[in-house]
Amino acid sequence: MAASNASDLVAINRTLSPALMVFFETLPDGQTRRAYGHDAAVREVASHSGESMALLSLQVSAEPSWDGATGLGLEVSRTAAGISFRQVGKGEVRCGGDLDGIVVWGVGLP
Repeated sequence: MAASNASDLVAINRTLSPALMVFFETLPDGQTRRAYGHDAAVREVASHSGESMALLSLQVSAEPSWDGATGLGLEVSRTAAGISFRQVGKGEVRCGGDLDGIVVWGVGLP
């Protein structure tokens, strides 16, 4: 969250796995932001200068999925274009290897 809030390209690059498949979010105005692949997702997240995000809750799966990634359930508080709102969603993260980081991130309005 701190990397995204600061639009810190180096930190965002480290946070998102080289194996990232998709970044997806829906905003209150109905706009959908999506990026496929690591490089496109880094650019998309970094482009949100002036926005903020805070983690409200996180659930982590006890068992890794078929590809070794661990499932996440999450709720975040966001501020974008002066509007505060809540998003909920799912994701996957890899830990312990060359592909560490967020693999899937998908959030939308509750």
